[in-house]
Amino acid sequence: MEGQRERPKVIEKSQAARIYIDSYYRNLFEKGEERTRRRVNLKNEIGSLTPEQVKAKELALSQVESENLRLSRHKVSTKDFINVRLIGRGAFGEVRVVRKKLWPGEEGPLKIYAMKIMNKDFMIQKNQLAHARAERDAMVEHDDPGIVKMFFSFQDSRFLYFVMEYLPGGDLMNLLIKREILSEDETRFYMAELIQAVQTVHKRGYIHRDLKPDNILIGSDGHIKLSDFGLCTSGTESHISSFYNPYVPKNYNKHTTVKPVKGGNERRHSWNRKRKTMSYSTVGTSNYMAPEILLEQGYGPEIDWWSVGVILYECIVGYAPFSCEDTTETCIMILEFQTSLEFPEEPQISPEARHLIQKCLLVEQLDRKGYDDIVSHPWFKRMNFNTVRQQKAPWVPEINNDEDTTNFDDFEDDNVDFFFADDYTENNIDETSKPLKDWDDKHLAFVGWTYKRFEPKARPTAASVFSQSTDKDNEAEKKKDKRRSKMMANWGKQKDKKKN
Repeated sequence: MEGQRERPKVIEKSQAARIYIDSYYRNLFEKGEERTRRRVNLKNEIGSLTPEQVKAKELALSQVESENLRLSRHKVSTKDFINVRLIGRGAFGEVRVVRKKLWPGEEGPLKIYAMKIMNKDFMIQKNQLAHARAERDAMVEHDDPGIVKMFFSFQDSRFLYFVMEYLPGGDLMNLLIKREILSEDETRFYMAELIQAVQTVHKRGYIHRDLKPDNILIGSDGHIKLSDFGLCTSGTESHISSFYNPYVPKNYNKHTTVKPVKGGNERRHSWNRKRKTMSYSTVGTSNYMAPEILLEQGYGPEIDWWSVGVILYECIVGYAPFSCEDTTETCIMILEFQTSLEFPEEPQISPEARHLIQKCLLVEQLDRKGYDDIVSHPWFKRMNFNTVRQQKAPWVPEINNDEDTTNFDDFEDDNVDFFFADDYTENNIDETSKPLKDWDDKHLAFVGWTYKRFEPKARPTAASVFSQSTDKDNEAEKKKDKRRSKMMANWGKQKDKKKN
């Protein structure tokens, strides 16, 4: 009997060890790739420089790398941040705008970030461990202008934390609520950037699985970035729910019921009212799901292209193509999309846009087009995908300062003192700061969670580095000349005294 009781703990420990090893080498590989990219960038910059300038440039990079290595040893916690405002609250946690305090040896202004906070107990009870790990790994691996960048991930005894770049322009959902309908030119711009971001995710071996307007954020320059990888997955073992069975309560119910969302008679106004409600749904939003998900068939990255088609339709028509008064009817519409997909008389839609939606994206799984076919479609004929991020965005948000949150909803904030007060970090013993062998069983699923992204300073150009080093050399020579002159003057005075 004693051996039987010990067996579950042995399984948990072995699973934790596998997660730790996987995370450790994944991080090690990522860090190596980052260093390699920086060295390659340096080589591209110094091609036409003199040996002295090359040496100065390499020295500057070496100093920054050494500083990053030193800062990477700092244990991140909530006491390193100052709360600004709560901007989001969902089923598994909340999102806040924060400022990061300067660590010892750091210089410069206090940087602004978005911090996502998730309750550990809730993630375990709802069997969301695989989703949490996949989200963390996906954001670690992606360093692309079309993906929201994560800078830190850490944990304490009660919560998981993501610290990401803050995009003050709000999300595409809020823009659609304000505008209802976008022109085809505006939609084409946003779809081009979204398609590039989705392709980046697929190249990394991930499927996003939750593409919708409220997961598309808008930066201060008006360009969009893909966010919220909470439902993404890949072929990695630690991203599969069954891998975490030893940590999930035995009475966990895997089937979560979806409450119907009431709506009005007119589809567009009804859809605008429903948008806010759907964004906080525990199980995601069914309106953007591909038929094969509802049928529980096997699927791959093609489900994301279906979601792109739904978003494209919503932008130019004003509501999702499959939207009813309750979720069940919506699911039936999706399954019968060949007859339920309709285009209204107003607004008028170009034949090219209609063809892209009806013949390329919202089609059967095996007939659905991929990236190459989509970007070469006639509707994108005037779009240069290579320079889309250098183009001016169709809408640029008015931002007063880097703390501006006017493009996000207002929330009552009852937890500001809970997370960021000194007594939270001082009076609560952080079990995860102990050696791994002493961890409580509940934390084993989150081993290897910590991550810190390299944040290079604004590195000077090679010419300026060389110029600065030359100026320093000149100053040093001047100081030496002064010391020599002073020594010679003193020597002359002593000589005159001896003569007298």
